[in-house]
Amino acid sequence: MIHATQEQRASFRALVTRTLVLPLVLLSLLSALFVAETLHLARLHRSVDQADRVLSQVTRVQKLFLDSETGLRGYLLTGQPEFLEPFTDSQATVSLALGELRGLVADDPTQIERVDRMQRQWEEWTRTALQRRTERERGQPVGVTESFQGKALMDAIRAQVQAVIQDEEAARVARSREVESSSRLALWTMAILALATGAFIAFVGRRQLVNLAARYEQALAERLRQTTLLQDQEWVNRGRALLADEIRGDFGEELVASRILSTLARTVGAEVGVLYAVADDDGRLELR
Repeated sequence: MIHATQEQRASFRALVTRTLVLPLVLLSLLSALFVAETLHLARLHRSVDQADRVLSQVTRVQKLFLDSETGLRGYLLTGQPEFLEPFTDSQATVSLALGELRGLVADDPTQIERVDRMQRQWEEWTRTALQRRTERERGQPVGVTESFQGKALMDAIRAQVQAVIQDEEAARVARSREVESSSRLALWTMAILALATGAFIAFVGRRQLVNLAARYEQALAERLRQTTLLQDQEWVNRGRALLADEIRGDFGEELVASRILSTLARTVGAEVGVLYAVADDDGRLELR
């Protein structure tokens, strides 16, 4: 009986553990999935922000190219040194701006190649521009060949800039769509998983609680049965002890029978009692 009771207690504890642990495990898995999806969306948002920074920087570089070309053209047409200010300023900033742009596209070999090509073309255009400025300062006419050469170099630079912009805009659109689709997928997935997890927890939890209640009622009934059995055994033992005290001594048969009958009637709460004895000779019952 003790071994069975220990088994019941172990089974009861295991059932309680499953009832409490299973919802926690499911909720932990759901939370981990939510965190993973959140990190994925954050990464996609960072990629969109990265494309925005690249577009902003390449637009700045494009403006520097335009200012430099416009300043040089104005100086060549008028000879006024004031027009050279944008050209002079760009000499110190274009290389730095291209370096920043190269750092922003460091994860794209195609874009890096385009930025490097822009850098080489810019340096070549700068050499041609300085030569044309020197000729203008000396009063020499600017050759048509040099003008066409400078325009061809700047057109090549613009082509590289446009290629960078087109690729980044296409990448940004694709990433934005991925963010949108991933957000919708994450929303529906988390909603469905949350409902499914809640329904599963409710179903399993109800079944576990029903089993838990049944086990508890069974254990309680078993404990009550054992308690009743012990009480009955104690009542019997107490009656035996009382009966032994009543007949202890040297009494006659009738007095012993009277004491036994009186004790039994008092113990069981009876008002009237009759005692029969088995005869020694023929086994008949005789009234005492």
